[in-house]
Amino acid sequence: SPLFSWRGNLDMSLDMERDEDSSDNLRFKTSNEFLKGYWRDNLDGFWEIRKTNGDEDRHNYNLTNSLDYFWNQQWFWSGNTNYQRDFHDDLYLELKYGSGPGYRFYNDKSGRFEIGSTLGRQAYHYHSKSDLSFAILTFNWDYRRFLLDKELLELYTTGEYSYPYTDAADFALTAEAGMRIRLTQHL
Repeated sequence: SPLFSWRGNLDMSLDMERDEDSSDNLRFKTSNEFLKGYWRDNLDGFWEIRKTNGDEDRHNYNLTNSLDYFWNQQWFWSGNTNYQRDFHDDLYLELKYGSGPGYRFYNDKSGRFEIGSTLGRQAYHYHSKSDLSFAILTFNWDYRRFLLDKELLELYTTGEYSYPYTDAADFALTAEAGMRIRLTQHL
């Protein structure tokens, strides 16, 4: 593996609507992966603010960090944290952290496929009711496959299935899937 490498992106969007209600919505999203020796560090962030008719009605951000240590080409140990803050909703703070093993099936020019599991804690903090904190077991996946030469078109899915040790919920599923065209790498 290289001594040090970095791969990342930054997305920005501004949505402006002018009709009966005018709204401005500004979003920033970043995703970064740092590699050094046996270590991999993923650092992701999201920030959003929205004003409707001049009044702020949405303002939140999210920070996620995952630090992985690879024992060999396939097996790794992962530790991760997720911090979400909302300045308008009753649920104003979500915090999740955990640690556990993972397995990489492949990571080459054709793509990447990894699965993992973590055991940790999750907490919800509310303005108007008592806080909720519980243990959680999570299974996650990361699948990426390049469909054309030179990594132009990518098929991907990432997600996690969580089993909380509480009566408040049976399970949680967070996933995304899609296809990306990587234009700026080929200009």
